[in-house]
Amino acid sequence: VAINDAIKQSKDEAKNRMAGLTGGMNIPGLF
Repeated sequence: VAINDAIKQSKDEAKNRMAGLTGGMNIPGLF
């Protein structure tokens, strides 16, 4: 469970980082 949480957290962080780079534009299906 801890590993899954870590993976989910890293994906969420990647989404936030990507959203910042794209000016907050949401790209469905990217993750």
